[in-house]
Amino acid sequence: MDATDKADSQAYLPIENLLQLSDEQLKRDYLNYLKWTEPILQVLQQVDDEAQVLRLVKLALEVDWQLGAKLAGAVKPEFQAACVALVGDLEIPQDLKLHLLGITRSDCAIPILVSALNDTKENEQKINAIGNIGSEMAVEALINTLNHQSYDVRYYAAEELGKIGSKRAVEQLIYALKDQHYYVRSRAAEALGKICTEKAVAALSRALNDQDWNVRKCVEQVLISIRDDTFVAAGIREKAEQALSSISSERIFEIISALNDPDPDRRSYAAYMLGDIGGEAAVEALIRALNDEDSGVRSDAAEALGCVGTEIAVEPLICALNDEMDYVRMSAATALGIIGGEKAVEPLIHVLNDEDADVRACAADALGDIGNDKAVEPLILALKDRHCLVRRSAVMALGWIGKETAVETLIHALNDQDSGVRRNAARALADIGSNQVVEPLISTLNDENADVRLAAALALKKCGSSELLPDLIEILRELLQTIQYNRLFILEPLASIQKCCGYYNQAIATSTRC
Repeated sequence: MDATDKADSQAYLPIENLLQLSDEQLKRDYLNYLKWTEPILQVLQQVDDEAQVLRLVKLALEVDWQLGAKLAGAVKPEFQAACVALVGDLEIPQDLKLHLLGITRSDCAIPILVSALNDTKENEQKINAIGNIGSEMAVEALINTLNHQSYDVRYYAAEELGKIGSKRAVEQLIYALKDQHYYVRSRAAEALGKICTEKAVAALSRALNDQDWNVRKCVEQVLISIRDDTFVAAGIREKAEQALSSISSERIFEIISALNDPDPDRRSYAAYMLGDIGGEAAVEALIRALNDEDSGVRSDAAEALGCVGTEIAVEPLICALNDEMDYVRMSAATALGIIGGEKAVEPLIHVLNDEDADVRACAADALGDIGNDKAVEPLILALKDRHCLVRRSAVMALGWIGKETAVETLIHALNDQDSGVRRNAARALADIGSNQVVEPLISTLNDENADVRLAAALALKKCGSSELLPDLIEILRELLQTIQYNRLFILEPLASIQKCCGYYNQAIATSTRC
C-alpha cells in the first residue's frame, strides 16, 4: 500500500488523532499531498495549542516553502506572528522570502515588509508582497508608502493599489498624479483607471494636461479603456468620452503640425503621439515623416506606424528597410512584423543579410511575428549567423512559426556555444512540440547554464511525457536555489507540476513508497 492509499484510509481522523502522528507520518501521508492542503488549513484554524501549530508550520516548510507560507497565515490570529516569523527566518534568497511573506496573506507580515523598504534592494518584491496580502491593513500600508522618498517604491505602491482596487486609495492616488516623477504619475493614472470612480475619472480628465507627454499618453489610454469597458457604469464611461472628445480633433491637428517643427525632438514627440491616436490623417503624416531629415524622427515614425498597424504603411516601411541608419531599419522591420502580411515577408528575408546584426535580429523577430512558412528555410540559414543575437532571434522565430521541419535544426542549436541560443532553442522546441525533442531536452537538463536548464525543464513540462513530471519537480526546486535571477518565474510552473503529480516534494513521495 503506497502513501496515497494510507492517507485515504485515514481521511476522517479527528484533529487530536492527526496531531498525534509522528513528524515523518505527517509529512509523508498528509502534508506532502495537495488533496490534504485545504483540510489541513481548516484544521489549523481550530488548533488552540501553539506548540502544535508551530510544529505543523515548520513541517510544512520542510515539505514545500509555499505550502508552509500558506499554513502560516491560516492559523488563529494569536499565533500568526510566531508562524510568520518562521517564514521570515528561512535561510533562502531574499526575493523568495519576500514572496513567501506575501503568500501568508497575514497582517503580521506587513510590518516586516514595510520596515524592509529602508533597504533599497528588491523594492518591487516587497511592495508586491504587501499587495498580495490585500487586507485593509495592506491597503493602508500602501497608501502611506505613496509618500516614500524613493520614487520606485511610490511607483510600485500605486500599481498594487490599482490591482487591489480599493476605493480608499482614490484620494491619495489623485494626489500622486502630481508626483514629481512622471513614472509615478503614470502608474497612479493606471491605478485610478482600474478603481474607476467618478472622482477618479474627473482627476484623469485634468491629468490630460500633464506637462509630460508620457503621462498624457498614459492618461489617454486609461480613459479610452474606461470608455470602451461595457462593465463600467454608463455615467462614468460618458465622462471618459467627454474628456477624450475635448482633445481629439484639436489635438490631432496640433500634433500633425508639430511634425514641421524645427526641433527634431518635438517632431519625434509628435510621431509618438500620432502612433497612439491613429486615424487616416495621422497615418498620412507619419508616412511623410519617414523621409524626415532627422534619422531619429524617421525611426520614431516607423515605430508609430507599427503601433497604428495599418496595411497602408507596409510599402513605405519596406522602403525604410533601405534607410542609411541602422536603427531606422530596425524600427521599420519591427513595425512590419507587427502589421504582418505576406507582402512584407520577402523584403524581411532579404534584411536577414543586412550588414548590421541588430537589424538582422529584428528582421528575424519580425518574420517570427508574421509566421509565414516561407521564412522557415531562411531562418534556418540564419542559425549560422556569426552573431549570437541573430541566432537567438532566429530560433525563437522558428518556434513561433511552429513548423516541424525546423525541429532537427533547433535540436542542433541546443549545443550552440551561446547560452542564450541554447535557452531560446529549448523554448522554441516547446512551442513546436514533438516526440523527438524529449531526449535532447533531457540531455539539456545537464547544461552548465542554469537558465538553459530552466528552459529545458519548462519545455519538457509542455511537451514531455507524464513520467517526467516527478523528476522535474526536483529540478525546479534545485533551480530555485541556484539561478541568479527570475527565481519567482519558476514558482508558477513548479506549482503546476506539483498539481499534476498531486504532491509537493518528489523526494518525500519517492522515499516513502512501499
